[in-house]
Amino acid sequence: AHTDLDKYLMNPMKEIAHNADFNILSWWKTNECKYKIVAKMAQDVLIIPVSIVASEYVFSIARRILNDYRCSTTPENVESLICT
Repeated sequence: AHTDLDKYLMNPMKEIAHNADFNILSWWKTNECKYKIVAKMAQDVLIIPVSIVASEYVFSIARRILNDYRCSTTPENVESLICT
């Protein structure tokens, strides 16, 4: 049996034009019965508000917090922390 993620990844998606009026929240609402777990994950990610803070400022702060002297995490974990 395939997982929700397997079904989602195997299902070919329609190409959407860049100027098309596409609403990702509506798409997931329409397809949440089809991909219950993946839809919940998408909901968790999509409800995060978009920040208006300039990326240069965020990376400036991150550099002060996560420098070589004070940080022993892997580069992948640092990237994940900054992105969240």
